[in-house]
Amino acid sequence: MLNLLGLDELSLSAYRVLLHRPNLDMAELAEELGVDRAEVADIIDQLKRLSLIRPRYADPGLLHAVSPEIGLRQLIKDQEDELDARRREIERARTAVDDFADEYSCWRSVGNEGKIEYLTGVDAIHTRIEELAAASVSEIVTFSVNVQTRDSLEPSREVEQAALNRGVALRAMYLQSIKNHPQVRSHVSWLVDQGAQVRVSPLLPLPMVIFDQSTALLPIDPDTTHDSAMVVSGKGLLTAFLHIFDSAWSEGQPIGGGKPAADGELGATDQAVLSLLAQGMTDEAVARKLGVSLRTVRRMMARLMRQLGTRSRFEAGIRVAQLGLMHSDSQAV
Repeated sequence: MLNLLGLDELSLSAYRVLLHRPNLDMAELAEELGVDRAEVADIIDQLKRLSLIRPRYADPGLLHAVSPEIGLRQLIKDQEDELDARRREIERARTAVDDFADEYSCWRSVGNEGKIEYLTGVDAIHTRIEELAAASVSEIVTFSVNVQTRDSLEPSREVEQAALNRGVALRAMYLQSIKNHPQVRSHVSWLVDQGAQVRVSPLLPLPMVIFDQSTALLPIDPDTTHDSAMVVSGKGLLTAFLHIFDSAWSEGQPIGGGKPAADGELGATDQAVLSLLAQGMTDEAVARKLGVSLRTVRRMMARLMRQLGTRSRFEAGIRVAQLGLMHSDSQAV
């Protein structure tokens, strides 16, 4: 432990020898320690710098070892003084950081009138997510619409872990299609193990994160979520966003929950496909919305048309309405 005071093992041995045998000269000390005279000279210099030895008043050619009660305790006192000075420096730095952060917040608030803040680029978006998550104290809710890669999941996990460790509640909704993406499925399982609540749905409105029911982050263009985003505040807007989330949450199913559609009834994913196609979306757009491949969408549509006995998508929509095959339960992953 004394190495914290600047004493290595050899210097400590030399100091101990001089305490017990005060009449040794440098040659005898070198012999006692088993080192050469050059090395013992370095040791003596170190002990002098630490004020643990000094020349004898009566015979300056001999060394006097200062009592441990005085010498070592003074070293501790010096360390404590340095620590106190370092603490004061850290406090001044903390105050400067707080002042700078306040200045930045004021600038951001004035520049964006406290309502909408625009972000450009992945770094700016992720940094803002980190800031908002770190400031959250109650709950973070999120629509995770896009399939994340392993590289993008790792920083997300760090942000989520820090929030959960502070006791912040986390509710997340994912597309049912995550069953086709092992890395996302693994991340969702980890979230559940950490105490987050996760539900799935065949279809989600748009990527979105809401922090403490007061600030939302969402893409400017849902089709290019990594390029730009906006941070939105304001009671009216947040009320609308929270309503969208809560509605989707109430219809979603926990991982592994829910039940299959009854015989002759369309499953939740089938309903989503027909609903999107009825809105005039192309197969490509439907695939992006559901987070599945174009081939999967076309295969599903062909199966649905066979199941319904129809020859066109328009006919299929009419047939579904006539038979009342839509149901409200979402199928589990």
